[in-house]
Amino acid sequence: INQVARQATATLNRKEILDLAATAIQRDFAYFNVAIFLMDRTSNEMVMRAIAGGHAMVMQRGYRQAVGEGLVGSVAETGETLVGNDIAQEPRYQPIVPTMKPVGSELAIPIVRGDEVIGVVDIRNLEREAFGQSDVEAMEALADQLAVALDNARLYEETQRRVAELSAVHETNLRVASALDTGQVLGAVARNALELADADDVHIFLHDPAAGSLVFGTAFWRGESSELNLKKQPSRFTRAVIESSRSLVINHAREHPYFAAPEGEGLVPEGGVLDSKTSSVEEEIGIEAIAGLPLLGTPGVVGVMEVAYLSTHVFSADELRVLGLLASQAAAAITDARLYEETRSHLEELTMLH
Repeated sequence: INQVARQATATLNRKEILDLAATAIQRDFAYFNVAIFLMDRTSNEMVMRAIAGGHAMVMQRGYRQAVGEGLVGSVAETGETLVGNDIAQEPRYQPIVPTMKPVGSELAIPIVRGDEVIGVVDIRNLEREAFGQSDVEAMEALADQLAVALDNARLYEETQRRVAELSAVHETNLRVASALDTGQVLGAVARNALELADADDVHIFLHDPAAGSLVFGTAFWRGESSELNLKKQPSRFTRAVIESSRSLVINHAREHPYFAAPEGEGLVPEGGVLDSKTSSVEEEIGIEAIAGLPLLGTPGVVGVMEVAYLSTHVFSADELRVLGLLASQAAAAITDARLYEETRSHLEELTMLH
């Protein structure tokens, strides 16, 4: 037990912790298969994050099981260890692969932080009556060690993220203070937003309140240029951000009729959070989640920053907070640059007159 615990807690990388734990438990205790699931509170599902043993060749990370379903889901719901030593008599059993021959026995142990279940260690053997009290006690002890290791990794990741956020905000502040080149500042904001949010695409559009026009400002994206970058233009979503002067968030872009609604219908719900079906362009390029943040300057909304994902994503409060900080800096840069241009034009006019 101590050897397995030492291996699993030798790193602060969450993925490495889970992989090491699954591999060490499966190898050192000679179990047929070991999988580690973590809780996804957003979907109320258990998500497989590591696997080792006989099912590793046919199952990949990301397999999901609803809380309350199967032995894994039942343990996640109750926080109590479950032993199924005769799967043929266990009504809660769910095979990892529906077409696969059932195993003989299954042991599921909760990973608990405080009063909260954060994961489940799921162990399967081919033989019936494979798990005794010594197995239960050993695996519960390892689950406790794993909870501590995962909590340490979480705290470390949060610290690293805050450091990255502060660095990005500081860099942008320096650019705003030292340059009146709007493009340079917007580029830094878009790049930092892309990296900090781990997004697929960031676009910034500039708004002229007097003319009511929206024009391209800058964009950053991951990988090669795609339809997302070539076709992206200010949309009804962009204009809804302008009109509401507040952030709008779409967490499920393929499921809500927002973009499918006729032009001109009420676009901004109470709270400013949208769940929307994409428009034809967004649907074609596969946007799954998008947030639009207004760039609020002295004369009003001077632009919009859009942050998009091409895979399932739910925006967290932390992500929206740091994106809001970057949006504020972009707004300050645009306002300062416009004031500088207005002042320079006015001085040129005075020079011409005299």
